[in-house]
Amino acid sequence: MYTLLSTIGETNVESLWLSIVGTTSLYAAHSEIYDELLPLLKEEVNRIQSTDNLTNSTTTALDASRGNRADDHSLRMDTDFGLFLLRHWNLYSSFFYSNYVNAKLQLYTNDGKKKLKTLFARMGISLASANQSWHYLDIDLRKKLESVFKKNLSKFGLTDVIREGFSRSFGFHGSISASDFVEAVTALLEHDDPNSTSLQSKESPGTPDDDAEDENGEKDIGKLIKKREAQFVNNFWKAFDSLSDFELITNDLSFLKILIPLI
Repeated sequence: MYTLLSTIGETNVESLWLSIVGTTSLYAAHSEIYDELLPLLKEEVNRIQSTDNLTNSTTTALDASRGNRADDHSLRMDTDFGLFLLRHWNLYSSFFYSNYVNAKLQLYTNDGKKKLKTLFARMGISLASANQSWHYLDIDLRKKLESVFKKNLSKFGLTDVIREGFSRSFGFHGSISASDFVEAVTALLEHDDPNSTSLQSKESPGTPDDDAEDENGEKDIGKLIKKREAQFVNNFWKAFDSLSDFELITNDLSFLKILIPLI
């Protein structure tokens, strides 16, 4: 789709961002496609941003402070971490609930949890700091986090945590990486309405009577299937709306931090 828009000269920051989000969503299952498209996306980010800067007569000095402007919706290439919602949670939880880290360190075992604590000790990060919200984490630590990761993570087999990625600013609302955006949209797509739970079985002291109860059961299952289908359609449109509604995304990030520990 983005290639088509590019052909007719109708590309903009919004369409490029959606293309980046779509490509990022492929990383977990098809990393080779992501790696193949990454250089092209980087080139487009540079081109779009250069055009935007010229259009707005923006100097390099002003561009450095774009994040302080309410109308800033710029894209930028950024270091991405294969950790779960790192910039919206805390270090410990981001490591602990990362599928990649979980598989590598086997965090479902006591030994795996000990390895994670040892990892933080090797990095010189106290558990108190690791459990601090990202926004309140020591600024110096945040600045050197990438170098700390590069020095220590490979010793624990975590070689793919650091990768090239993208992020986008949403004015005074803040910014978000493409990978975190994907997590939020995916959750909106997959999350069922709390009231749309699985079929409640009607248990009775005795055994089910006969065909009458079977017939009622079939009707209930039919209703459940229709409800699930309607919920899926509703989820789809919620996820679709979130692509252009940052408030929906931020709300879902908060929901994810509650949901994931319960799974």
